[in-house]
Amino acid sequence: MAMCNIMLGHFMQWGLRILPLRNFNRVYWTFTDPSVALIYAGFYAVDTFFWMTGTLTGYLMLKELAKRNGRLPWALVYFHRFWRLLPTLSFCLFFIWAFYIYIGNGPLWYNYEVFNLKECSNYWWSVLTFLNNFIPPNGSVKSCMPWTWYLSNDI
Repeated sequence: MAMCNIMLGHFMQWGLRILPLRNFNRVYWTFTDPSVALIYAGFYAVDTFFWMTGTLTGYLMLKELAKRNGRLPWALVYFHRFWRLLPTLSFCLFFIWAFYIYIGNGPLWYNYEVFNLKECSNYWWSVLTFLNNFIPPNGSVKSCMPWTWYLSNDI
């Protein structure tokens, strides 16, 4: 349910940002309708995944601590986490950096995407080190893949 709520919120957000609007008043009255509250709740739906990650990690760590008499190799815990995420993240980053500009077209495509690809050449390393929420200093809007903010927070 949380994933559907997040997808619905993003669909509405991007649809209103990119598509031309003929009657802005109709959009305003649509979003003031109480039945649209589910779209607003999408902002908090991401917290569900933070809760699930924390619960599962806490449960598994408590099991591991019980097996190892209260000692846990923290370096291996972080290495395992990086090793699981880094290969896929590296592939996606390379694909977007090298081929993303050739996938789309249209009058608005180059306004949004070319800017991000220029910044990608400067800040690609911040995505791979999971520091993209801090570097570049103006926020993750200028980074290669701004949607990876969740992975950085999760790490």
